[in-house]
Amino acid sequence: MDVSACLEPFSDVGSPDRYLVRVWVQVERPHEQWRTSDWWLTEADSVAEVIGWAREHAGGDPSEVFAETPDGTLLLLWGAAPEDASRTVTVTLWNDEDRDVPRA
Repeated sequence: MDVSACLEPFSDVGSPDRYLVRVWVQVERPHEQWRTSDWWLTEADSVAEVIGWAREHAGGDPSEVFAETPDGTLLLLWGAAPEDASRTVTVTLWNDEDRDVPRA
């Protein structure tokens, strides 16, 4: 990480109107490892309040806090998805025509 002083003036952009909190919940089912529980938070006094809510609501599960921009883009402010949430599983589907299967 590189750090430098911000010496240019900038205008106060204000606070986002709403935040998205995503909590990752581990699932003990075959072919499924994680699911998400998403929550919109509005009228927050600060991002610290939102992060506090996310930590409390997650109860130790991985979680993320996003700010929504005026154009609807979500910006990650805090947290991370579980390291193995992006695991790809390849499932091969067969058509009867693809295999040598006796037909009725």
